Amino acid sequence: MEIKSRFGAWIKKPTNQAGILAALGCVLYFLGRSTGGERPDPNSPWYLMAERELPQGHPLSVKDMERRQLKSGEGAPLGVFTDQKLHWVLGRRLLRDLKAGEWVFSSDLEKMKGNTLSQQVPAGFRAYSLEVDSRLPIAAGDKIDLIYRSDISTELPVTLLEAVQILMADLEQERLVVAIRPSDLPLLEKARQTGKLSIALRNDMEGPTRGKRASLSRKRAKRIEVWTEGE
Repeated sequence: MEIKSRFGAWIKKPTNQAGILAALGCVLYFLGRSTGGERPDPNSPWYLMAERELPQGHPLSVKDMERRQLKSGEGAPLGVFTDQKLHWVLGRRLLRDLKAGEWVFSSDLEKMKGNTLSQQVPAGFRAYSLEVDSRLPIAAGDKIDLIYRSDISTELPVTLLEAVQILMADLEQERLVVAIRPSDLPLLEKARQTGKLSIALRNDMEGPTRGKRASLSRKRAKRIEVWTEGE
């Protein structure tokens, strides 16, 4: 026997219990997809929540949290952090236990002490602000490669620095704050004056693949002599 579903498709009536459950699962799946009520709102910011159970007094790190967008029509609870404020969360201790999937509220964290951005800069590095043209969904804590394209040369772009940690990300203003070694600061300043920087998002577990950084110094072209028959 065949029946017609609300989606216009013909489905054979199952003859056993397993078939009934399978058919019911298919119908419920398509019902959920058709309503759209469970889908995240693509225009929603990404909000932070606990990825696992976290005890009181635990200092938060990137691995402790996950991101979630709100569903259509769902309002964000007051005091919840977005991923753009991740630098306000990292390193701060919890004032209560958090269960997996719970929102991270500002009231759940100890008060900030001093300049929180400076506390997030790794030892031996400097916080460096730069503008990039990127549509990647990056956030504080991600690692990127900086790619340089010269305005005064036709040479191919080069990877300037690898595995650079993002401290802050303002996607609307296309501005990043990254952790840079002091020895690399002149290189970045020269790159900003002579060309453009773009980024490539890295796997967080992947280390640098090169042993040395790129150079922006001009190289003298090799002299090529062309010989023709009879000369």
